[in-house]
Amino acid sequence: MNSCPIWGTPAQRIAGYEGRDGIAVDSPRAGGKFFISHSAKMNLQNSDDSLRAKVSFEIVRHNYISSIPEISTGTIEALASTQLKVTDRSVWLLRFLVKRSKHLGEILDHFSVVDTQSNDTFFYIGRKLGPGAAELFAWSGSVETDEVIFLLDILQERGAVRLADDQPIPKITVMAKGYDEVSPAGSNGEHEQAFVAMWFDNSMLEPYELGIETAVRSAGYRPMRIDRKEHVNKIDDEIIAEIRRSRFLVADFTSQPASPRGGVYFEAGFALALGKPVIWTCREDLIEHVHFDTRQFNHIVWADPAQLRDRLLNRILAVLGQGPLN
Repeated sequence: MNSCPIWGTPAQRIAGYEGRDGIAVDSPRAGGKFFISHSAKMNLQNSDDSLRAKVSFEIVRHNYISSIPEISTGTIEALASTQLKVTDRSVWLLRFLVKRSKHLGEILDHFSVVDTQSNDTFFYIGRKLGPGAAELFAWSGSVETDEVIFLLDILQERGAVRLADDQPIPKITVMAKGYDEVSPAGSNGEHEQAFVAMWFDNSMLEPYELGIETAVRSAGYRPMRIDRKEHVNKIDDEIIAEIRRSRFLVADFTSQPASPRGGVYFEAGFALALGKPVIWTCREDLIEHVHFDTRQFNHIVWADPAQLRDRLLNRILAVLGQGPLN
């Protein structure tokens, strides 16, 4: 058993990230599976719990669509300037409760029940809580027990759950209205996701993390890179599904010298066919090699990650406005 690099709670190491400057784990308290760079980990060690909660909330929302987020210093900087909305937190808490309910009408009463025979069921957050409580805090973006209770009260007031007094965490039953609120038709995240089509080469790590990702998050949207999503389906099917789910698409054509990224044309064209906004970007040394069929579109030409970040952020805000995550 390893420790969560965000909270220091129990976590399982994830294979497949060997050789990377960081660690990948599956942590219930942090919201699921994620990779975090060494510099981002050090950054969080000097941060308060409210920022850790924001990072965990981000991890939850990625894992919800089977995506493993990569937490960089750029991710943390972008999240630090955001404010978690109470409504969003209550909705995601409700999604967790629906996920944990094995059948209609089940009373979820184990969050406060501590099994003294097993250390695995302990979760320390000012007191000992039962199994699943770690996820309860992660999915609600909470640090204190009072926050969870407050959000549960909100859900009860609108008829989504029924609570029975059993402190520190009440017994919870998800009501019919609660199931309807988080039905698939209303929970696909299409208003908050931005699909990123680009070259997945190591040379593009900084332009993505410090440029594209930071700009997208700062504008209030969540970036989706298909290479960071877990799936067992055909990659083309996954690409099509995620573009359909996205609010807009960022298409960067940077690639090898004199050779713009060919596959990005397919993704950009599909998004255009769906009527979704496409923001075109390309490193300045390759812009003359972009195909003539797409040159009429207003490309963001960039020289370094900082310039890409600033120009992309301005374009997103001008075309789409502030996103729902801010």
